[in-house]
Amino acid sequence: MAFFVFFVSVHWTKSPLILFLLLMLGLNVQRFLTYSAKPNEPLDLRQLYAGAQVLDSGANPYNDSLLKEHWKHHFSEKELKGSPLPGGPENYLVYPPPVLVSFIPLSHWAWYDARALFWTLCAAAVVLIGLFASGSFHLNKLLPGLLILLAFKGTYTALILGQPLLFSLLFILIHFYAESKNRPALSGLFLALAFLKPSLALPIVFFLIAERKYKSLLYSLGFSSLALILLLLSSGPTSFGDQFSGWFHNMNAQLAVAYSPEHDFLRHNLTSLSSWIYSLSGYDFSPADTFLVLFTSLITVYLRLKKRIQALTSLVLLITLSFLFSYHLYYDLLLFICLLYYVDLSRLPAKFLLPFLVFYLPLGYLLPSFNFHPPLLLVLLFLVIYRLNLKREAA
Repeated sequence: MAFFVFFVSVHWTKSPLILFLLLMLGLNVQRFLTYSAKPNEPLDLRQLYAGAQVLDSGANPYNDSLLKEHWKHHFSEKELKGSPLPGGPENYLVYPPPVLVSFIPLSHWAWYDARALFWTLCAAAVVLIGLFASGSFHLNKLLPGLLILLAFKGTYTALILGQPLLFSLLFILIHFYAESKNRPALSGLFLALAFLKPSLALPIVFFLIAERKYKSLLYSLGFSSLALILLLLSSGPTSFGDQFSGWFHNMNAQLAVAYSPEHDFLRHNLTSLSSWIYSLSGYDFSPADTFLVLFTSLITVYLRLKKRIQALTSLVLLITLSFLFSYHLYYDLLLFICLLYYVDLSRLPAKFLLPFLVFYLPLGYLLPSFNFHPPLLLVLLFLVIYRLNLKREAA
Protein backbone atom coordinates (compact mmCIF):
# COMPACT_ATOMS: atom_id res chain seq x y z
CA MET A 1 0.00 0.00 0.00
CA ALA A 2 2.97 2.29 -0.31
CA PHE A 3 1.41 3.64 -3.52
CA PHE A 4 -1.34 5.11 -1.36
CA VAL A 5 1.25 7.26 0.40
CA PHE A 6 2.60 8.54 -2.91
CA PHE A 7 -0.69 9.44 -4.55
CA VAL A 8 -2.10 11.39 -1.64
CA SER A 9 1.07 13.52 -1.64
CA VAL A 10 1.18 14.59 -5.30
CA HIS A 11 -1.18 15.70 -7.99
CA TRP A 12 -2.22 12.15 -8.77
CA THR A 13 -3.68 12.74 -12.21
CA LYS A 14 -0.19 13.61 -13.52
CA SER A 15 1.47 10.45 -12.25
CA PRO A 16 2.73 7.92 -14.82
CA LEU A 17 1.63 5.13 -12.47
CA ILE A 18 -2.03 6.09 -12.79
CA LEU A 19 -2.46 3.98 -15.92
CA PHE A 20 -1.13 0.91 -14.15
CA LEU A 21 -3.50 1.41 -11.22
CA LEU A 22 -6.44 1.94 -13.54
CA LEU A 23 -5.57 -1.30 -15.31
CA MET A 24 -5.46 -3.15 -11.98
CA LEU A 25 -8.73 -1.52 -10.98
CA GLY A 26 -10.25 -2.61 -14.27
CA LEU A 27 -9.11 -6.17 -13.62
CA ASN A 28 -10.70 -6.14 -10.18
CA VAL A 29 -13.92 -4.70 -11.60
CA GLN A 30 -13.92 -7.44 -14.23
CA ARG A 31 -13.44 -10.05 -11.49
CA PHE A 32 -16.35 -8.59 -9.53
CA LEU A 33 -18.61 -8.57 -12.59
CA THR A 34 -17.85 -12.21 -13.37
CA TYR A 35 -18.08 -13.34 -9.76
CA SER A 36 -21.24 -15.24 -8.88
CA ALA A 37 -21.58 -16.10 -5.20
CA LYS A 38 -22.60 -19.67 -4.44
CA PRO A 39 -25.34 -20.18 -1.85
CA ASN A 40 -22.89 -20.74 1.01
CA GLU A 41 -20.42 -17.99 0.10
CA PRO A 42 -18.58 -15.86 1.21
CA LEU A 43 -16.59 -18.50 3.03
CA ASP A 44 -15.15 -16.50 5.95
CA LEU A 45 -18.44 -14.76 6.67
CA ARG A 46 -20.07 -18.20 6.64
CA GLN A 47 -17.71 -19.28 9.43
CA LEU A 48 -18.54 -16.22 11.51
CA TYR A 49 -22.28 -16.45 10.83
CA ALA A 50 -22.60 -20.15 11.63
CA GLY A 51 -20.20 -19.95 14.57
CA ALA A 52 -22.15 -17.03 16.07
CA GLN A 53 -25.42 -18.96 15.74
CA VAL A 54 -23.97 -22.05 17.42
CA LEU A 55 -22.48 -19.92 20.20
CA ASP A 56 -25.79 -18.10 20.65
CA SER A 57 -27.56 -21.44 21.06
CA GLY A 58 -25.28 -22.29 23.99
CA ALA A 59 -23.22 -24.92 22.15
CA ASN A 60 -19.50 -24.95 21.32
CA PRO A 61 -18.92 -23.50 17.80
CA TYR A 62 -15.38 -24.96 17.71
CA ASN A 63 -16.80 -28.48 17.61
CA ASP A 64 -16.16 -29.10 13.93
CA SER A 65 -18.84 -31.76 13.39
CA LEU A 66 -21.43 -29.66 15.22
CA LEU A 67 -20.61 -26.61 13.08
CA LYS A 68 -21.02 -28.66 9.90
CA GLU A 69 -24.34 -30.16 11.01
CA HIS A 70 -25.66 -26.75 11.92
CA TRP A 71 -24.75 -25.34 8.52
CA LYS A 72 -26.44 -28.18 6.64
CA HIS A 73 -29.79 -27.11 8.06
CA HIS A 74 -29.60 -23.85 6.09
CA PHE A 75 -29.51 -25.35 2.60
CA SER A 76 -30.79 -28.14 0.44
CA GLU A 77 -28.43 -30.84 -0.84
CA LYS A 78 -28.56 -29.23 -4.28
CA GLU A 79 -27.35 -25.88 -2.89
CA LEU A 80 -24.54 -27.54 -0.95
CA LYS A 81 -23.36 -29.64 -3.88
CA GLY A 82 -19.84 -28.77 -5.01
CA SER A 83 -19.06 -26.54 -2.03
CA PRO A 84 -17.12 -27.61 1.06
CA LEU A 85 -18.79 -27.39 4.43
CA PRO A 86 -17.42 -24.93 7.01
CA GLY A 87 -14.61 -26.15 9.22
CA GLY A 88 -11.87 -28.71 8.61
CA PRO A 89 -9.93 -30.11 7.00
CA GLU A 90 -9.06 -26.86 5.15
CA ASN A 91 -10.99 -23.99 6.70
CA TYR A 92 -11.26 -24.36 10.47
CA LEU A 93 -13.10 -21.77 12.55
CA VAL A 94 -10.17 -19.71 13.89
CA TYR A 95 -11.87 -16.52 15.06
CA PRO A 96 -11.81 -16.24 18.88
CA PRO A 97 -15.07 -16.36 20.89
CA PRO A 98 -15.39 -12.56 21.46
CA VAL A 99 -15.33 -12.03 17.69
CA LEU A 100 -18.16 -14.54 17.26
CA VAL A 101 -20.15 -12.68 19.91
CA SER A 102 -19.89 -9.48 17.86
CA PHE A 103 -21.47 -11.29 14.89
CA ILE A 104 -24.47 -12.62 16.85
CA PRO A 105 -26.72 -9.69 15.80
CA LEU A 106 -25.94 -10.38 12.13
CA SER A 107 -26.56 -14.10 12.64
CA HIS A 108 -30.19 -13.34 13.52
CA TRP A 109 -30.76 -12.27 9.92
CA ALA A 110 -31.57 -14.77 7.18
CA TRP A 111 -28.32 -15.86 5.47
CA TYR A 112 -28.90 -14.17 2.10
CA ASP A 113 -29.96 -10.92 3.80
CA ALA A 114 -26.99 -11.13 6.20
CA ARG A 115 -24.41 -11.43 3.44
CA ALA A 116 -26.03 -8.58 1.46
CA LEU A 117 -25.85 -6.38 4.56
CA PHE A 118 -22.26 -7.46 5.22
CA TRP A 119 -21.13 -6.51 1.69
CA THR A 120 -22.95 -3.18 1.98
CA LEU A 121 -21.11 -2.46 5.22
CA CYS A 122 -17.83 -3.47 3.53
CA ALA A 123 -18.44 -0.91 0.77
CA ALA A 124 -19.05 1.78 3.40
CA ALA A 125 -15.89 0.69 5.24
CA VAL A 126 -13.82 1.12 2.06
CA VAL A 127 -14.98 4.75 1.71
CA LEU A 128 -14.34 5.47 5.40
CA ILE A 129 -10.87 3.88 5.18
CA GLY A 130 -10.11 6.25 2.31
CA LEU A 131 -11.29 9.21 4.38
CA PHE A 132 -9.37 8.40 7.54
CA ALA A 133 -6.21 7.21 5.77
CA SER A 134 -5.96 10.31 3.60
CA GLY A 135 -6.72 12.52 6.59
CA SER A 136 -8.90 14.66 4.37
CA PHE A 137 -12.50 14.95 3.24
CA HIS A 138 -11.47 16.64 -0.01
CA LEU A 139 -12.10 14.68 -3.21
CA ASN A 140 -8.63 15.44 -4.60
CA LYS A 141 -7.21 13.28 -1.80
CA LEU A 142 -10.07 10.84 -1.28
CA LEU A 143 -10.37 9.71 -4.90
CA PRO A 144 -6.73 8.66 -5.39
CA GLY A 145 -6.85 6.96 -2.01
CA LEU A 146 -9.88 4.93 -3.05
CA LEU A 147 -8.18 4.08 -6.34
CA ILE A 148 -5.11 2.70 -4.59
CA LEU A 149 -7.30 0.72 -2.20
CA LEU A 150 -9.60 -0.72 -4.86
CA ALA A 151 -6.78 -1.48 -7.31
CA PHE A 152 -5.02 -3.71 -4.78
CA LYS A 153 -5.78 -7.36 -5.54
CA GLY A 154 -6.10 -8.20 -1.85
CA THR A 155 -9.10 -5.88 -1.46
CA TYR A 156 -11.05 -7.97 -3.96
CA THR A 157 -10.05 -11.20 -2.21
CA ALA A 158 -11.01 -9.85 1.23
CA LEU A 159 -14.44 -8.83 -0.08
CA ILE A 160 -15.36 -12.07 -1.79
CA LEU A 161 -14.15 -14.10 1.21
CA GLY A 162 -16.21 -12.03 3.63
CA GLN A 163 -13.15 -11.08 5.67
CA PRO A 164 -13.60 -8.79 8.73
CA LEU A 165 -10.26 -7.32 7.64
CA LEU A 166 -11.75 -4.06 6.32
CA PHE A 167 -13.59 -3.37 9.58
CA SER A 168 -10.50 -4.11 11.66
CA LEU A 169 -8.42 -1.81 9.47
CA LEU A 170 -11.03 0.94 9.72
CA PHE A 171 -11.06 0.68 13.51
CA ILE A 172 -7.24 0.89 13.57
CA LEU A 173 -7.34 4.08 11.51
CA ILE A 174 -10.03 5.59 13.75
CA HIS A 175 -7.84 4.61 16.71
CA PHE A 176 -4.94 6.60 15.23
CA TYR A 177 -7.22 9.52 14.50
CA ALA A 178 -8.55 9.55 18.09
CA GLU A 179 -4.97 9.28 19.37
CA SER A 180 -3.97 12.33 17.32
CA LYS A 181 -6.83 14.24 18.97
CA ASN A 182 -5.70 13.14 22.45
CA ARG A 183 -8.83 11.08 23.10
CA PRO A 184 -7.41 8.02 24.88
CA ALA A 185 -10.79 6.48 25.80
CA LEU A 186 -12.02 6.64 22.21
CA SER A 187 -8.63 5.47 20.97
CA GLY A 188 -8.68 2.49 23.34
CA LEU A 189 -12.25 1.58 22.38
CA PHE A 190 -11.47 1.38 18.67
CA LEU A 191 -8.26 -0.54 19.24
CA ALA A 192 -10.30 -3.08 21.21
CA LEU A 193 -12.79 -3.25 18.32
CA ALA A 194 -9.88 -3.76 15.90
CA PHE A 195 -9.36 -7.16 17.54
CA LEU A 196 -12.09 -8.40 15.21
CA LYS A 197 -8.93 -9.59 13.47
CA PRO A 198 -6.42 -10.04 16.32
CA SER A 199 -3.38 -10.57 14.12
CA LEU A 200 -3.84 -7.07 12.63
CA ALA A 201 -4.30 -5.30 15.96
CA LEU A 202 -1.42 -6.92 17.87
CA PRO A 203 1.45 -4.86 16.34
CA ILE A 204 -0.50 -1.68 17.15
CA VAL A 205 -0.53 -2.73 20.82
CA PHE A 206 3.27 -3.02 20.79
CA PHE A 207 3.45 0.37 19.08
CA LEU A 208 1.40 1.99 21.86
CA ILE A 209 3.85 0.60 24.39
CA ALA A 210 6.78 1.90 22.34
CA GLU A 211 5.20 5.36 22.21
CA ARG A 212 4.31 5.32 25.92
CA LYS A 213 0.61 5.67 25.16
CA TYR A 214 -0.26 3.75 28.29
CA LYS A 215 -3.60 5.44 28.96
CA SER A 216 -4.99 4.36 25.57
CA LEU A 217 -3.60 0.89 26.12
CA LEU A 218 -5.29 0.62 29.51
CA TYR A 219 -8.62 1.73 28.07
CA SER A 220 -8.27 -0.88 25.32
CA LEU A 221 -7.42 -3.54 27.87
CA GLY A 222 -10.39 -2.47 29.96
CA PHE A 223 -12.86 -2.68 27.09
CA SER A 224 -11.45 -6.06 26.01
CA SER A 225 -11.61 -7.39 29.59
CA LEU A 226 -15.20 -6.25 29.89
CA ALA A 227 -16.10 -8.18 26.74
CA LEU A 228 -14.43 -11.33 28.12
CA ILE A 229 -16.17 -10.97 31.48
CA LEU A 230 -19.57 -10.63 29.79
CA LEU A 231 -18.79 -13.71 27.69
CA LEU A 232 -17.74 -15.64 30.81
CA LEU A 233 -20.92 -14.66 32.67
CA SER A 234 -23.18 -15.58 29.77
CA SER A 235 -21.41 -18.87 28.94
CA GLY A 236 -20.38 -20.16 32.35
CA PRO A 237 -16.82 -21.19 33.34
CA THR A 238 -16.97 -24.69 31.83
CA SER A 239 -18.36 -23.60 28.48
CA PHE A 240 -16.00 -20.59 28.43
CA GLY A 241 -13.00 -22.87 28.92
CA ASP A 242 -14.23 -25.32 26.27
CA GLN A 243 -14.63 -22.52 23.76
CA PHE A 244 -11.09 -21.23 24.16
CA SER A 245 -9.69 -24.75 24.21
CA GLY A 246 -11.51 -25.48 20.95
CA TRP A 247 -10.25 -22.24 19.45
CA PHE A 248 -6.61 -23.10 20.24
CA HIS A 249 -7.12 -26.59 18.78
CA ASN A 250 -8.54 -25.14 15.56
CA MET A 251 -5.71 -22.62 15.30
CA ASN A 252 -3.08 -25.38 15.47
CA ALA A 253 -5.02 -27.49 12.97
CA GLN A 254 -5.29 -24.56 10.54
CA LEU A 255 -1.57 -23.79 10.82
CA ALA A 256 -0.74 -27.40 10.04
CA VAL A 257 -2.92 -27.18 6.93
CA ALA A 258 -1.48 -23.83 5.86
CA TYR A 259 2.14 -24.98 6.17
CA SER A 260 1.52 -28.31 4.49
CA PRO A 261 2.96 -28.83 0.97
CA GLU A 262 -0.37 -30.40 0.00
CA HIS A 263 -1.96 -26.93 0.03
CA ASP A 264 0.31 -24.96 -2.31
CA PHE A 265 -2.13 -22.14 -3.06
CA LEU A 266 -2.62 -21.29 0.60
CA ARG A 267 1.04 -21.79 1.49
CA HIS A 268 2.32 -19.60 -1.34
CA ASN A 269 0.05 -16.72 -0.33
CA LEU A 270 1.16 -16.67 3.28
CA THR A 271 3.33 -13.78 4.38
CA SER A 272 4.81 -15.90 7.17
CA LEU A 273 8.19 -17.55 6.84
CA SER A 274 6.75 -20.58 8.64
CA SER A 275 5.79 -22.36 5.44
CA TRP A 276 9.46 -22.47 4.46
CA ILE A 277 10.52 -23.51 7.97
CA TYR A 278 7.85 -26.18 8.05
CA SER A 279 8.87 -27.62 4.67
CA LEU A 280 12.50 -27.82 5.81
CA SER A 281 11.93 -29.14 9.30
CA GLY A 282 8.99 -31.47 8.76
CA TYR A 283 7.10 -30.36 11.87
CA ASP A 284 4.94 -27.47 12.99
CA PHE A 285 6.94 -24.45 14.13
CA SER A 286 3.99 -22.44 15.43
CA PRO A 287 5.34 -22.27 19.04
CA ALA A 288 8.58 -20.88 17.63
CA ASP A 289 6.53 -18.36 15.63
CA THR A 290 4.87 -17.12 18.80
CA PHE A 291 8.23 -16.73 20.51
CA LEU A 292 9.80 -14.98 17.53
CA VAL A 293 7.04 -12.42 17.03
CA LEU A 294 6.99 -11.59 20.75
CA PHE A 295 10.78 -11.53 21.15
CA THR A 296 11.50 -9.41 18.07
CA SER A 297 8.58 -7.07 18.81
CA LEU A 298 9.82 -6.50 22.36
CA ILE A 299 13.32 -5.73 21.04
CA THR A 300 11.77 -3.16 18.69
CA VAL A 301 9.81 -1.63 21.58
CA TYR A 302 13.02 -1.43 23.65
CA LEU A 303 14.89 0.30 20.82
CA ARG A 304 12.11 2.85 20.42
CA LEU A 305 11.86 3.50 24.17
CA LYS A 306 15.61 4.17 24.18
CA LYS A 307 15.19 6.53 21.17
CA ARG A 308 17.46 4.36 19.04
CA ILE A 309 14.87 4.32 16.23
CA GLN A 310 12.15 6.71 15.12
CA ALA A 311 8.39 6.22 15.45
CA LEU A 312 7.86 5.36 11.79
CA THR A 313 10.71 2.85 11.79
CA SER A 314 9.33 1.10 14.85
CA LEU A 315 5.80 0.95 13.41
CA VAL A 316 6.97 -0.45 10.08
CA LEU A 317 9.22 -2.95 11.80
CA LEU A 318 6.48 -4.12 14.19
CA ILE A 319 4.05 -4.66 11.32
CA THR A 320 6.70 -6.42 9.24
CA LEU A 321 7.64 -8.75 12.10
CA SER A 322 3.99 -9.61 12.63
CA PHE A 323 3.66 -10.59 8.98
CA LEU A 324 6.87 -12.60 9.00
CA PHE A 325 6.17 -14.64 12.12
CA SER A 326 2.40 -14.99 12.45
CA TYR A 327 -0.43 -16.29 10.31
CA HIS A 328 -1.27 -13.76 7.59
CA LEU A 329 -2.38 -14.03 3.98
CA TYR A 330 -1.37 -11.42 1.44
CA TYR A 331 -4.60 -9.39 1.63
CA ASP A 332 -3.67 -8.46 5.21
CA LEU A 333 -1.00 -6.21 3.69
CA LEU A 334 -3.68 -3.52 3.69
CA LEU A 335 -2.52 -2.88 7.26
CA PHE A 336 0.33 -0.78 5.89
CA ILE A 337 -2.23 1.98 5.25
CA CYS A 338 -1.89 2.98 8.91
CA LEU A 339 1.62 4.29 8.09
CA LEU A 340 -0.03 7.33 6.55
CA TYR A 341 -0.30 8.87 9.98
CA TYR A 342 3.48 8.81 10.45
CA VAL A 343 5.20 9.32 7.11
CA ASP A 344 6.36 12.56 5.56
CA LEU A 345 4.32 12.28 2.37
CA SER A 346 6.47 14.71 0.40
CA ARG A 347 9.57 12.50 0.65
CA LEU A 348 8.41 9.35 -1.07
CA PRO A 349 9.66 9.55 -4.70
CA ALA A 350 8.02 7.14 -7.10
CA LYS A 351 11.27 5.38 -7.99
CA PHE A 352 11.40 3.92 -4.48
CA LEU A 353 7.87 2.56 -4.85
CA LEU A 354 8.33 0.65 -8.09
CA PRO A 355 9.43 -2.59 -6.34
CA PHE A 356 5.97 -2.79 -4.78
CA LEU A 357 4.26 -3.14 -8.14
CA VAL A 358 4.44 -6.87 -7.47
CA PHE A 359 1.91 -6.47 -4.64
CA TYR A 360 -0.59 -5.30 -7.23
CA LEU A 361 0.25 -7.65 -10.09
CA PRO A 362 -2.11 -10.65 -10.44
CA LEU A 363 0.79 -13.11 -10.42
CA GLY A 364 -1.53 -16.06 -9.95
CA TYR A 365 -2.93 -15.38 -13.42
CA LEU A 366 0.23 -14.23 -15.18
CA LEU A 367 2.60 -16.85 -13.74
CA PRO A 368 0.59 -19.79 -12.35
CA SER A 369 3.72 -21.68 -11.32
CA PHE A 370 5.37 -18.67 -9.66
CA ASN A 371 6.02 -19.24 -5.96
CA PHE A 372 4.88 -15.83 -4.72
CA HIS A 373 6.34 -15.35 -1.27
CA PRO A 374 5.71 -11.85 0.14
CA PRO A 375 8.22 -11.85 3.06
CA LEU A 376 11.02 -10.84 0.72
CA LEU A 377 9.05 -7.79 -0.37
CA LEU A 378 8.05 -6.98 3.19
CA VAL A 379 11.70 -6.80 4.19
CA LEU A 380 12.35 -4.63 1.14
CA LEU A 381 9.51 -2.31 2.18
CA PHE A 382 11.06 -1.86 5.61
CA LEU A 383 14.54 -1.22 4.19
CA VAL A 384 13.25 1.38 1.73
CA ILE A 385 11.39 3.34 4.39
CA TYR A 386 14.34 3.08 6.75
CA ARG A 387 16.69 4.29 4.01
CA LEU A 388 14.50 7.30 3.33
CA ASN A 389 14.90 8.20 7.01
CA LEU A 390 11.44 9.67 7.33
CA LYS A 391 11.46 11.74 10.47
CA ARG A 392 7.91 12.62 11.33
CA GLU A 393 7.66 11.64 14.98
CA ALA A 394 4.56 10.28 16.62
CA ALA A 395 2.81 12.83 18.75
